[in-house]
Amino acid sequence: TEETTEETTTEETQEEKPAEITIPIYFFDDQAQYMKGEYRTISNDDPVTNTVNELLKGPDSANLYALIPEGTKLLNAEIKNNVAYVDFSTDILEGVAGGSTLQRFIIYTIVNTLTEIDEVDAVQILIDGKNVGTFGDFDISAPL
Repeated sequence: TEETTEETTTEETQEEKPAEITIPIYFFDDQAQYMKGEYRTISNDDPVTNTVNELLKGPDSANLYALIPEGTKLLNAEIKNNVAYVDFSTDILEGVAGGSTLQRFIIYTIVNTLTEIDEVDAVQILIDGKNVGTFGDFDISAPL
């Protein structure tokens, strides 16, 4: 009798992640009415950190505006269970003084930009390592 053996491999069936990804980084127009994406190509080795750093750099276009307060730094970023945890310096709280519209727009630019990353379905915003519960008038205690 003849025996046949099949070789099994332990290779991952997941597709290889591309070295770079091109995603929109969201900013607001000069009338603060519309959010528009400015496409950037970033390294995919740490997509959340690289994406937030692009957001913090601000737009290339003169017709778009960054709403995150200048001086805001990203302290930490990671993805767990498809949630991006992004920890900003307390400088971001300066945006709270701008009223509820500015607060909402700051949150929108962060969440909409990060959910463009395939592995990210929601975003948890932390400030100085803590879940602060609210950002002005908005509840940020759970992933958005």
